[in-house]
Amino acid sequence: MVPGTPYLYTLKTEVYANGQLTDMQTDRVGLRSIHITPEGLWLNGEKTFLRGVNSIRNTVRRLCLSDAAQYRDAYKIKQAGFDFVRCSTIQCPCFSRCLRRISIMVLDAILGWQYFGDKEFEKLTLRSCRELIRRDRNHQAY
Repeated sequence: MVPGTPYLYTLKTEVYANGQLTDMQTDRVGLRSIHITPEGLWLNGEKTFLRGVNSIRNTVRRLCLSDAAQYRDAYKIKQAGFDFVRCSTIQCPCFSRCLRRISIMVLDAILGWQYFGDKEFEKLTLRSCRELIRRDRNHQAY
């Protein structure tokens, strides 16, 4: 899957206890391999040059938009020729899902920039990274 041509798989997970189905969930997922070398960025074995934008909308506004409006915003970014979005604030998970659905890569912001260079900055950065990874480690593309 390169940025311009997403391919999503359907993953079905079933949980059994004593031979009985107790839970089931179906998700859409995409898989990528990313390598950075002195020659450039390689995405799924293909050399790639990302064209990106910065999303500066705040979370409160994002939470007020419908899912359809958030998909429209993501689609307009794609139509403009971009395949990468750097979020300068924590985005609504729906907006991030919409970006991933149309194969736009997302880089979330690390909070606490105002503490750059001291121990408090390091502590906030590690906490923010941990929270973002836990939030998005199994993110889905709907």
